[in-house]
Amino acid sequence: MLEFPQDVMTAQVTAAVPQRVHRSRAPAPEEGDLRAAAELIEGARRPLLFAGGGAAAAADELRTLVEKLEAPVMVSRRGKGVLREDHPLALCDVRGYLARQAMAEADCTIAVGCRFTSIDTAYWSCEFPRPLVQLDPEPSEIGREYPCDAGVAGDLAQSLSGLCGRVSEQRGRWTSKLQAWRKRFESQPPLPLLPEIRRVLPEDGIVAVDVDVDVDVDGIGYSAFAEYPVYDPTTFIYPCIGVSLGHAFPAALGAKIARPDRPVVCFSGDGGFLMGSYELATAVRYGINVVTVVVVDDALSAIKGAQHKQFEGRTIDTELHNPDFVALARSFGVKAKRVDYPEADFEQVLRGALEVEGPVLIEVPMRQRQEEVMDWVCWLRDDPLR
Repeated sequence: MLEFPQDVMTAQVTAAVPQRVHRSRAPAPEEGDLRAAAELIEGARRPLLFAGGGAAAAADELRTLVEKLEAPVMVSRRGKGVLREDHPLALCDVRGYLARQAMAEADCTIAVGCRFTSIDTAYWSCEFPRPLVQLDPEPSEIGREYPCDAGVAGDLAQSLSGLCGRVSEQRGRWTSKLQAWRKRFESQPPLPLLPEIRRVLPEDGIVAVDVDVDVDVDGIGYSAFAEYPVYDPTTFIYPCIGVSLGHAFPAALGAKIARPDRPVVCFSGDGGFLMGSYELATAVRYGINVVTVVVVDDALSAIKGAQHKQFEGRTIDTELHNPDFVALARSFGVKAKRVDYPEADFEQVLRGALEVEGPVLIEVPMRQRQEEVMDWVCWLRDDPLR
């Protein structure tokens, strides 16, 4: 945010407007650092990669390395999609079931362009398999959050290519374990709504998901990190650092304005959507055809579930007094529909909504499924697959 004093805003000056500033490319990595990193990786039987948002600038080089090592890839929240999540080596979220299983078996971690944030590392309690090899464009990030056994600072594309040329090809060391974990993970009943959204949206379709503390959608929305496959990191919007409740709807509007050629879906809970629901007026005024899916369970379910678990069933201030969301949307001039039977009707309604010129709201009532919604919250379960 930039804040300007009023006298500055109203002042008249003559000023030269500079040209657009481009970030300079990071320098090439040091040869000695690459050799040291490659030696540690060569000594590992089951290396595992942890990719962050920085790896998006070197996605092709990342894929080449992981396929040569045949090593699975878990990602930070900002790194979701840096490796296509239909790739057989993609594990998705670092805190998800598949990544947890892999970390228990790995004997080396290769961290690429990640910041080891408090959320991704469960407040730095996550123990990454050692040795830890860290690649980052910024020298100051090497070893900043976790001590590393080898660090490579410099341009990530060059670092990954240089590393790939120094390690030998590995085959089959993870195959049987990955197959067994995926079989167990995929044996659980699918969550509602996410599979339908993925089937309806094209690969470049954009989805904005509200934060996991908006716990109307938490059991579903949080699980999107592990259960909603993304093929390009620019198609999944989530406030990964600030985790601001209510972020999804205004973010979806901004995404649609920036990419009017792509379909955009906002996926939110009732509490989060209400925080920015007045932007329905903006959507109507400017004809921003975002489809907003609002899960309505009349509670901040994850907070309610956490209170229930920690305080012997006692809860406070987690129930919501909601409007009729369909009537609210229509009062702004937004087309809206309620889907009472999502398993049967949601996919068809969503397909139709994406054909509409202008904003659309789809309300999905889950008031009668509060207990079920809370059970979807992975961090409230003792041994979660989700």
